[in-house]
Amino acid sequence: MKYKLIGLDLDGTTLNSSSQLSCRTQKALREASRKGVHIVIATGRNFSALPDFLRKFDFIEYTVNSNGGEVRDYRTKESIFRSHIDLDGATEVYEFLRKKKHMIEVFVDGRGYIEKADFEDIKRGLVSYRTREYVLKTRTPVDNIFNLFRDNLKNIENINIFFETDDEKHKMRNELKKLKNISVTSSLPENLEIGGENTSKAAGILFVADKLGIDKGQIMCFGDGLNDLEMISMAGMGVAMENGLCELKSAADYIAPGNDCDGVAQVIEKFVL
Repeated sequence: MKYKLIGLDLDGTTLNSSSQLSCRTQKALREASRKGVHIVIATGRNFSALPDFLRKFDFIEYTVNSNGGEVRDYRTKESIFRSHIDLDGATEVYEFLRKKKHMIEVFVDGRGYIEKADFEDIKRGLVSYRTREYVLKTRTPVDNIFNLFRDNLKNIENINIFFETDDEKHKMRNELKKLKNISVTSSLPENLEIGGENTSKAAGILFVADKLGIDKGQIMCFGDGLNDLEMISMAGMGVAMENGLCELKSAADYIAPGNDCDGVAQVIEKFVL
């Protein structure tokens, strides 16, 4: 069998627009697993923000979380690899962001934290550019996000910054390019995501592949966003969703039907099963 590991982005890729795993996709992944293919989730979500319903699927072996900031054995929940922002990078980002007024989230030990005041505004429906239900379910509010940031400088998986306008996001991206020891990507139109200098979903997938004795040419990866670009480019077969970014589709080996058309399942059925 040519492909021995499948790396899957979740939102906009494997999950449909209702954030569910369709029956057809479940079946395709289960059958691939039975044939000996290793199924790995690769997401911008921190570990605690993974959908609860995934736990019933025993075919998921590993999760690459926080854009590669951490890898876990999904069955035991054990953290087996970390690629955090180093102390110099985290300190520089901390000093830079605490002078700004943007909404931020900090990922530490598999959990996402947010300023309590921002959390309450989202809860009351006052923030149009955040998904209320998702934030309320997956984020832990704290009285001062920068105090938490400062107290965990050696243990930062990822930092999310959110923007009301594209101009704000573009300006911030240009400013962040001047900082060292970090990487900057994005999974949503309204955010930027800061990780370690060498942190990526690709690095997380390669860690798992090396652990399992699998070559890059035997890896198939699926994605739709900018934070999937390195993973798609690295894989033996990089698959971009039809609903994905043009930049990603240009780098992919294959374009799958959209996430609401069982695109992941169709590709697995065609090339794996």
